[in-house]
Amino acid sequence: WFGADCPDDWATVQAINHTAIHGDLVATTLIVSPEDWKKIIENHQPGGVIRIVHRDPTNPLSGRMSEQPYALAYAPIEGELEILTAPADMSLHPMPREVAERLRSLPSGPIRGGNLFVNPSIAGFFNKEWGFLMDVIGGSNRGDVDRLVILSTGAGLSGALSAVEATIPLGLKGIHLYHGMRSVRDLPYKKRLNELVSSQEIDLAIIESSSLDISRKGKGVVPRGIVAAVQRGSTARSLVPMTDGKRVYVQHALGADLMSDEGVLREKGAGLENTVFVVCGRMALLEDSY
Repeated sequence: WFGADCPDDWATVQAINHTAIHGDLVATTLIVSPEDWKKIIENHQPGGVIRIVHRDPTNPLSGRMSEQPYALAYAPIEGELEILTAPADMSLHPMPREVAERLRSLPSGPIRGGNLFVNPSIAGFFNKEWGFLMDVIGGSNRGDVDRLVILSTGAGLSGALSAVEATIPLGLKGIHLYHGMRSVRDLPYKKRLNELVSSQEIDLAIIESSSLDISRKGKGVVPRGIVAAVQRGSTARSLVPMTDGKRVYVQHALGADLMSDEGVLREKGAGLENTVFVVCGRMALLEDSY
């Protein structure tokens, strides 16, 4: 990731509120001042992130800076920023893990000990260039591109949903979201995703890595649109050639759905020439999808 490390525009996180738990994911709202919120939202675009930073607790005024990038899911109310957090990625350097572990461990309420900030939006690594999704797909120079495919796992769903919401008004022929997770019972944003599927604004496929009878899944009734998305994901998953001892994940199902003659994505007209592909997830997912 790239962004200025100068603290001049850092926004102080005044409090946090852990609003929901979805398996090992936690929906967390960051509370900042209305003035700082406006600066963050003014700079933010889908395809970018905010960085949560703090200084060395033993020297909070000028000590070493640690950071962890997060995609914004929502900023529904002035002063509030909603993100999804996952357990710290142990493959990362200890510096970003330090912030991720602290953020997960803080109780809801005012920030204990202070020293937690938001660094405004920066570009994600997109299309081998530092840039934003909307610069690529939202302008008049997008050429033959008329479809968007978003691949996400885990907490990456927050960035994926942000991209979906931003691109719906563009009038694309198709917005296709493929999300991989262990079980749909832990799916964040069920209500909003169900609305988007029911209104046919997106084509959603949920690929579960642990198969359970959907009729036995807990946490209440699974909305009809989400049931259809799981069935859609199961169909895509069935197209993946069987390999001994290897699990089928969302990136494999997407690839088969795009390349197979029986693939729904291919049938709907998506191809490498007319489609922008976006990956929202950990580095291993990006590397495996490239």
